[in-house]
Amino acid sequence: MYIAGKDAQGRARAEHIRVAGELALDRPAIRRKPRLGKLAVAPVDKAKSRQVNPARDSGAIQHLGLSLLLLAVLCVLPVMGGLQLFLQSGIVWVLAAYPLASLISFAQYWQDKSSVQASRWRTPEKAPHLLELLGGWSGALVAQQCFRHMTRKLSYQLVVWLIIAAHQLVWIDWLLLDGHGFGELLRRYLPL
Repeated sequence: MYIAGKDAQGRARAEHIRVAGELALDRPAIRRKPRLGKLAVAPVDKAKSRQVNPARDSGAIQHLGLSLLLLAVLCVLPVMGGLQLFLQSGIVWVLAAYPLASLISFAQYWQDKSSVQASRWRTPEKAPHLLELLGGWSGALVAQQCFRHMTRKLSYQLVVWLIIAAHQLVWIDWLLLDGHGFGELLRRYLPL
């Protein structure tokens, strides 16, 4: 015994097949009876059931003024440290590395977001984190807000903010403690 149905392409197929006795070749959810005391409600698509927030779904940056202020505050130490390195030692690559890494990071987020929307292969999470570590964290923060991408995954955000904190600590050490903490490690591994 069966019920005639159609597949996704519109072709005829047998559904809810029952062979003599208890053997059934249909989806188990169809065979279940609703529990007493609860209303039988059709399953709701999770994506359709979430409430729509026009500001969030339009791509608009939420709390723009506060986000820009936070970004500006976070960029103060790297800019001051880079300027100090340039004025004292003539080292210019630090001032160039942050904007360049940030632009590449921004482009990488854009590419990953478009890959998600087109159901293509995504960028592994280690790649954006590497760029953030190399100084592209400010571009990553801007891209996350502009594209509303990778903002909800807690483990990802934790790594991003740890990278930002590490950059801030290095510059605090460099500017206020003359590099006697992290600066010694950097001098060993980087040509400063």
